[in-house]
Amino acid sequence: MTGTGYQADAAAMARAVQGFEETASNAKTTMASLESELTQTLHNYKGDQAVAFWDLQRRLQEKMTIAVNELNTMSRLVHESNRNYNSGDEQVRESLTGVSGTVDQTVIHRLNP
Repeated sequence: MTGTGYQADAAAMARAVQGFEETASNAKTTMASLESELTQTLHNYKGDQAVAFWDLQRRLQEKMTIAVNELNTMSRLVHESNRNYNSGDEQVRESLTGVSGTVDQTVIHRLNP
């Protein structure tokens, strides 16, 4: 059984993961909407203005692609951190249980000959 402090921390971690996912999703949606609006606006420009605007749109698209990749990486790391945090409690419990068994078998028998 896990302690209340750990449970509270695990709940906070779960909320943080959910909050991150929501924020990342909103950011991706906003970037896609912005790109769509820019593409529609680009058709209104002609000549050198159009060339400059298309170049600006291309650079913005490259940066948004990088940002989405970074968000995906951060999402993966947040999930890994959450998974490691949760599995860490189980691993420590197993280690302590193993130590407890060793103590019972070796130390206690020496104290009670």
